[in-house]
Amino acid sequence: MLSDYALNIYAPIKYGKLSLVHIEATVSGGSGALTIDAAKSSPGTGITGGASGQATISFPKGKFVTPLGDPSVLLAESAGAKGSFEALDANGTGTVEFAPAGGTAGTAAALADNSRVFITLLVGRD
Repeated sequence: MLSDYALNIYAPIKYGKLSLVHIEATVSGGSGALTIDAAKSSPGTGITGGASGQATISFPKGKFVTPLGDPSVLLAESAGAKGSFEALDANGTGTVEFAPAGGTAGTAAALADNSRVFITLLVGRD
């Protein structure tokens, strides 16, 4: 629940209370599957999939959600890989696609093992 989050961003009243939501995950198992790093991710978040280059994320729902940049990938074997949001809903769900280095959106591929994935969202609530 976003009520568990501290007020950490000041904005015009019309936006309500804003919270940063962060998801970190590691690719493991030789299949491109993603495992969330709960100790480094915000409470109430999740990420599943990844084997086909597609992942589903979950986060606390709010009035609106805005991605802060594209999903990032860190590891030499995945250098140049790009993440992009396919869907994002304030109800707390989204879909992310990962394209290989030199690839284009719509050409999903699994990431190399031990790659790290970082996703940061701005979620507004009452």
